[in-house]
Amino acid sequence: MSAHYHFMAYSYLGLLAAAVSEAATRLPMFRPAPGQGFVFGVAVAVATMSVFAVGGWLVMRNATRSLAPFAPPKTGATSAS
Repeated sequence: MSAHYHFMAYSYLGLLAAAVSEAATRLPMFRPAPGQGFVFGVAVAVATMSVFAVGGWLVMRNATRSLAPFAPPKTGATSAS
């Protein structure tokens, strides 16, 4: 279940990074003129790294809490009668 959580979370982060990169390159100040692809590349890289930095931190911070309902029951527990 942990692998599924991480695969799904980072897949979603990839979609968010693509959306933010697309939005960042649509801003007039980042739109490159012919021959200025470097500015475009920097805008995409910064947007992608920013989304993955914040999103990766959130994924790791919330992993234990998100996976807790799916954890197998602890063995050796006795019921009090």
